[in-house]
Amino acid sequence: MRCAILLVLLSTLTLGGCSRQLGHEFDRSAVDQLVPGQSTVADATRLLGQPTRTRAYAGGKVLVRWAYTRTGETAAVDIMFDDDGRMVSVIRRR
Repeated sequence: MRCAILLVLLSTLTLGGCSRQLGHEFDRSAVDQLVPGQSTVADATRLLGQPTRTRAYAGGKVLVRWAYTRTGETAAVDIMFDDDGRMVSVIRRR
């Protein structure tokens, strides 16, 4: 019995090591619910979760990225927000 439990535990740990995930998974289609000029960074975060990266630009604009990678799957979306925190546009989606 102990050997069987040990074998199951080792198999689980080994399989878990094969899957690697960076960032957190999000629903890419949720981006379609965001409206330029109306939606805020808080709205996007509520729909997509915590951003992976934020980069400030001159004039107060902010580019916010949500991304994740796991074995066999990658997703990313970059959204530009103005100095008031309102969405300007989706810059990139994959």
